[in-house]
Amino acid sequence: MPHTPVPPKIRNNARRAEGWAVLRFWNDDVLNDIDNVCTHIFLVAGKDRS
Repeated sequence: MPHTPVPPKIRNNARRAEGWAVLRFWNDDVLNDIDNVCTHIFLVAGKDRS
């Protein structure tokens, strides 16, 4: 039986309903601007990066 992918909106809403935050980043940002990506993750997680 072939795998039927779940649309991102449905998958994201399910994760949010479970209490997760869904963050998305462009590959280019992860590869070339990792400091800002990490800062954003820490801010959303409510952690101080200092």
